[in-house]
Amino acid sequence: MADPVAASLSDALMQSLPLPLKEALPSPEGWKAVGDAHSAPLGQVIGLESPDKAVHRSAVLLDGPWLHECSQAGEAIPQAMSGRADEQAPLELPRVMAYGPSSTGTFWALMELAPGVWLNDQISKHGRAPLPQCLQIIRLAAQALAWWHGKKMLAGPVLPRETWAPLDGKSAQFPWLGFSGSLLAGDWFTTERGAALLPYCPPEVLDGATWDISADLYALGCLAYFLLTGEMPFPGAKAEEVRTQQRSRKPRTPPELRMGVPGALSDLVMRLISTQPHERPIKAQPVADRLISLSGPGSPATGEAFGAKTDSKGSTPVPRLVLADEEINRLKAEAEATPTEAEGWLKLGQAQLRLGKPGDATVSAELALKLNPRLGAAALLRVDAHLARGDAKRALLDLQPLVRALPNAPQVRLRLARAHFAGADATKTIAECDLVLKADARNIDALALRAQAHESQGETLRALTDMDQAVELATAQSANPVSMAKLLARRSDLHLTLGHTTEAQEDMRAAITADPSSLAARQARAKLFLELGKAADAEDDCDHLVAQAGRAPWSWLLRARQRVAVAEYRMALEDLEQAMELEASPTVLSQTALLLAAAPDKSVRDPDRALELGRKAAEETGWDDPMALEAVAAAYAACKQCETAAGWTMKAISKAKGADRDRLQEMLKIFKTGKPYRLGR
Repeated sequence: MADPVAASLSDALMQSLPLPLKEALPSPEGWKAVGDAHSAPLGQVIGLESPDKAVHRSAVLLDGPWLHECSQAGEAIPQAMSGRADEQAPLELPRVMAYGPSSTGTFWALMELAPGVWLNDQISKHGRAPLPQCLQIIRLAAQALAWWHGKKMLAGPVLPRETWAPLDGKSAQFPWLGFSGSLLAGDWFTTERGAALLPYCPPEVLDGATWDISADLYALGCLAYFLLTGEMPFPGAKAEEVRTQQRSRKPRTPPELRMGVPGALSDLVMRLISTQPHERPIKAQPVADRLISLSGPGSPATGEAFGAKTDSKGSTPVPRLVLADEEINRLKAEAEATPTEAEGWLKLGQAQLRLGKPGDATVSAELALKLNPRLGAAALLRVDAHLARGDAKRALLDLQPLVRALPNAPQVRLRLARAHFAGADATKTIAECDLVLKADARNIDALALRAQAHESQGETLRALTDMDQAVELATAQSANPVSMAKLLARRSDLHLTLGHTTEAQEDMRAAITADPSSLAARQARAKLFLELGKAADAEDDCDHLVAQAGRAPWSWLLRARQRVAVAEYRMALEDLEQAMELEASPTVLSQTALLLAAAPDKSVRDPDRALELGRKAAEETGWDDPMALEAVAAAYAACKQCETAAGWTMKAISKAKGADRDRLQEMLKIFKTGKPYRLGR
């Protein structure tokens, strides 16, 4: 394989290279070796620097008895990474510039790496990486795993000593991935690298099972746990020691070992390192998507390099997570400096809630109330934190004394309405909104919430009337662009439900004009594209929503709908599985059941699981929701019980309205012919 590096090698460089590499890899005049040769279990890495010091490459010499285990993969792996496969490898997988066997029977590859050091060396020198950089490395590793899995290859485990950390602190590279995945066969436990790998092995592998995708994800979780906490979840120098830890030890969560680790990130890591394979995520791509969503809006959080300084001119935007941590740490320091003053804890809690940490906000609100039980703002903060976590019951309990003390206060009544809506009680929501509007007919929040409650009851025209009034008031009051975009996006959804596509498009465009970064506007546009049969045009918006709002199940549901529309059924199922992990609501259960029952792709269908999920959704909705009943019917048909399916379809028809009713009528005709239902036909 030709490469500009393969020209002539200077005498100085020639003396520093191992013999096999000297024979196979000459380098241009003026290039020089930099740093010491890095010996690793998989071979040696020699740093090469161009004459102008603008390019840094690493000559990677792969050597050792393990080579016999992956001789067949020896060509396929670097070929893929060199971009000669169907697609270019991602940046976190270094591009292989040249590769081939040497005369001594070893294998060499020249990879292009950014200037940097090995991650374990960096950690040894500077300690744990900043949280944003940890998140960045974990995300890039997940994306690299997903890429290899897409090539039908195991990636292999990601170890800190085999992770390259560029000095800019904004990326990470994994030169061993793919190569290491080909070594996970035979007696690999007895090698030097095998011993280092033991703490990254899932229990089923230590018990004799074959390394698989689930094992790749478990090892990723171990890397993430180590980066976040500085500890391994199940340490041990021998297989027996690690296995004993896995049987008897319950690792502490990352936030228990390091303050500031987001709860959602901790939950994902703990799922990855589960000792039960069925509790782990099933694919790497949804894990990568979830990590992107945890990085916040805009560019993924990268943070500073270990020893790097942030550009004082601000030419590189500071990630949201960095700003959030800085603000919260400052406010926490101020509160701890005056521990007897409730206002400091109140300010901290308000910032935590605003920055997406409702659990921490609850704790701060409780500290403020302990110091000053009459601090109403702290009581309201705790209610808002409960609502942000989706805990309607606790919110209602906290509101009871506030309602008794301030029965006519709009801010209390409006929160009571929100709590009822979160508890799926639309009737009480409307009643509370009526009380607020009786006292203040121009309360935009009450109008918008009442519109949502009417919509949940199927009263779309009433909802539109309320939303029209809310938009009119917001326009008259010159509402801020963010609030205006949300109102217009909601009204666009209502128009779409009523079949008013022209009005829906007008509101959607106005929402994006008001706030181009509005997620609500993006959501409205994606729904509109889907309704107009332009599913491919909705892809960018759906991907953006998952990246920015991946903590919310609706973002995954919407992208699953888009992927079904473009016949990407396997990827749609992965999105639905992710939504179910966040919240197994009846809507999520129903859509997943329908896909498992009716996907044209046979490899996606699972009739028994479809029936289980469909019946669970129907049971949770009192056997009254047409979407859940439709899923039950499709599942019975997939189980070759079309007569039973027809009965459930007729029940669904009796509950449905409009276009849903028409679709169910067509489904009934199919079942009466003794055939199952298929999506997209």
